[in-house]
Amino acid sequence: MTPQEIRQFKVRQSPSGSCKFFGVLLLLYFFIGGPMIFGAMLLWGSIGAFAAFVLVAILLTWLVDRKLVAKAIVTADALGITIEVVRKGMGIPLGSSFSTWEQLRGFQYSTLGRGPNQLTLLWVNGHKISFQEQETKDFYNYLVQTFPEKEKAYWWPPSR
Repeated sequence: MTPQEIRQFKVRQSPSGSCKFFGVLLLLYFFIGGPMIFGAMLLWGSIGAFAAFVLVAILLTWLVDRKLVAKAIVTADALGITIEVVRKGMGIPLGSSFSTWEQLRGFQYSTLGRGPNQLTLLWVNGHKISFQEQETKDFYNYLVQTFPEKEKAYWWPPSR
C-alpha cells in the first residue's frame, strides 16, 4: 500500500547525538543551576534552595525547547518524506531533506512513562531521526496505516 494524499505533520526533532545533548544539559545544570541553588540555600535556607531548584528546572526546560530541540514540518506524499526544519536545534540546521519510501528501513514508536512519546525513523544507510511531541502520534498512525510491515519492535538483530 502506498500513500495517495499529501499529509503534513508538525513535530519536534531531537538532536542525533544524545550523549552530547545530555552532556550540555549536565554542564548547564552544574555550572549555572548548581551555583544558583547553592547561593539561594546560603541566603534563604531550604526554602530558597527549593525555589531556586524549581527556577533552574523551568529555565532548563525553556532552553531545551528554544535552543536544543528543532521544530520541523514533515510532509508525506506518494513519493516519500520531506523533512523541513523551520527552527534549528542542536546539530540540526535549517533546511529540508527528501527521502523516498524505499529508503525508509523501519520506524519505532515508544512511550517513556510520563515523558514525551518518541517516533524514530531508521533509514537504509543506518541513519536515525527521532521526533517527539506535537503531531508525532498522528505521524506514527499514518506510517502504521501506510507501511505496517516497516514497524519495528526493536532494532537488533538487524533485518536482512
